[in-house]
Amino acid sequence: MTITELEEHLKNCKDLKNPADNLTEENRDAIISTIFLCNPNVVYMYETTHHNMQKIKVQRQWLFEITKNHKSYDLIVDLSRSKPPSAEIREGIKTFLNDKMNRIYIYIGSNVLLKLAAKFVLYSVFKDMDYSFVSSREEALKLSVNDN
Repeated sequence: MTITELEEHLKNCKDLKNPADNLTEENRDAIISTIFLCNPNVVYMYETTHHNMQKIKVQRQWLFEITKNHKSYDLIVDLSRSKPPSAEIREGIKTFLNDKMNRIYIYIGSNVLLKLAAKFVLYSVFKDMDYSFVSSREEALKLSVNDN
């Protein structure tokens, strides 16, 4: 996937504020649209601005579904539209981690305060994983493709 194709795909990712426990098919589709294979063995996760455990559960199930036939993969986490997660959400994010993940690339965007908070918060989430922060989506794509 090129950076142009990626940016077009991201335009179609919806951001649900507070999905109910009984998700409609449309809401579920909106949530899973934020996690997709952008290249062979590279998963892209476009985090949303509003977090809750229902979203985490749906995203985790979808991640495991699309990677079930992969021996390993890289994960790009795009936090450019995200807000710092609560302690409960950080614990939920840890449930995404598995032995199939080679490396995690984290893109935050230009928000300096979010970058500082993310580096502190994500250390506790990803401390046992191979991860790095990248300065652009394009850099994340290039590095992840070179890994595979």
